[in-house]
Order: sequence, then structure tokens, then C-alpha cells
Amino acid sequence: METTIQESSARLETTSQPDDRRPVNDWPMIRIVLSIQQASIVGIVFVWSLAALEDFGVLQLGLEASVVPMFTTIAGFALILGTGLLTPIFMERYREHHFEPIDSAPRSLVQYRENSNDALREAGFGKVGTFRVRGLALPTHSIVFLGCQQMVIAEFVLLGPNQGIELVSITESGRVIVTASAAPKRGEPAERSLPGIVLTSAAEHSFEKLLAIHLRKTDEAAEEAGSLIAELVEDDVADVLCYYNRAFHDMLVTCGTRSDEVGPMTYGRFRFPQGIVSPSEGRRRVI
Repeated sequence: METTIQESSARLETTSQPDDRRPVNDWPMIRIVLSIQQASIVGIVFVWSLAALEDFGVLQLGLEASVVPMFTTIAGFALILGTGLLTPIFMERYREHHFEPIDSAPRSLVQYRENSNDALREAGFGKVGTFRVRGLALPTHSIVFLGCQQMVIAEFVLLGPNQGIELVSITESGRVIVTASAAPKRGEPAERSLPGIVLTSAAEHSFEKLLAIHLRKTDEAAEEAGSLIAELVEDDVADVLCYYNRAFHDMLVTCGTRSDEVGPMTYGRFRFPQGIVSPSEGRRRVI
């Protein structure tokens, strides 16, 4: 089978959306929404407080005992509900992931990962690092490993209260293969196969079973793409995970569940959506 390598002199691409490292609550539209919600709550409390003081004869403001407070309450709750419905829409905008190395992960994630320690060793996985992931609505941490002849990334993810495992591989033509247990930050169809990404969301299995599913799907996806599986080095891992995030969002746009399209982007030697910009120095094999 011939290796497919995409050559490009364009080492730097611009993202289709601004690369915003700020926390979600600092995004301009989210700040406006939160300000409206807070003002609505303060307004409701303030008007009812004045009405109560007038009832007790403390103030003489001429407030209608029921009409003004009730009107304020209805208007306030309407604003809170309306902005609450808008918030998910604003947060659907594509955001680049940023993997910030940290010394230790939350204890719950460490305990979750410890259940797979033996399987990780047997499959030849080595730890790449522990990260705080920026760019998501909820606090997110991950512990990342690389193994299976350097062709599978294992990411143990803690997204808010949810835990899960994501196994990621990539062909040399740029097709991403992902197998996720419970898919904590996804919640999408159980299986989706497109030219750019193959996503399988499996029920919660042991790491060994999840890896077996992933290897089977990877072989099938590589054969369909007519390409080999890329052999990775540690410096490639964050690039591949960011590439995967962009490919996943692009899949949602294709499926019609998102409307904000993503553009081309270069991640290290990987170029979305064409594929790999330059080969690694190591040999590349089919798993």
C-alpha cells in the first residue's frame, strides 16, 4: 500500500475563528448574557423589597402592591429564560483546544485512570503528560498516553463531573479515527464515518475491550482511506488532539448540528483538512 503524504509550503494557517484563550465567561456575548441575567435577578429582588417596605409603612412610594412587582417578576424571568436559551447557541461557536501542562490531575481522574494501568503497560503505552484543557465550557482535565507502536493516543478525560476515555489515531492522509467510552464531551451518534473522521462511541468497557474496538476500526478506516496509520512522537500528540477537535466540529457542520464552519489549520506536521504536511522520521506501519 502506498503512503499518502501531503506536501505544503504553507506551514502557518489562520483559524476560521479567532484563537481565543479566554475562559468562557470572558467571551463578550457570554458576559452580556450573564450581565442581563444578574440584572434581572437584582431587579426582581429590588422591586419586591420596595413593595414589602411600602406594605410595612416604611416607605411611601405609591407602588401598586401587586401590579408593579408582578410585572417586574414576569419581565425578569422572561429575560433570564431568554438569555438562558441563547447561551448554548453562543457557546456552540468553534473554539480551539489548548493543552496546558499541569503537575497533577484531579484525584477522581487519577483513580479512574488507575483502573487501566495494567492494560496500558501491556499495550506499551507511555505517559505523555497531564493537562488542563482550555477552550471548553466546563473545566476539563486529561491524562494522555501514547502506545501501540506509537500509533494510538489514549486520553483519559474529566469534563466537569463526567469521565471517559478517548482513543485517537490518524492516517497519513489525515483521516482521524476515534473510539470513545461514553464520549464525555460529545454526546453524538454512536457511530459516524466520513472521509475526514471515523467516530465510534462505545458503551463503558474495560480499556482492553475499548482498545480492541479501536484497533479494528482503525484498520478498517485506513483501508477505506487507502492510507497507512501515522506513527507519532510525543510532540505530535497535542497537534493530533487539536486536529481531531477541528475534524469533529467539521463533522457536526456536515451533519447539520452546527452552523459555524471551520477553515484550514496547520498543527505541527498535520494540515487540516488535507492531511500531513511532512512525514515523521520514524517508519509508518499498519497496526
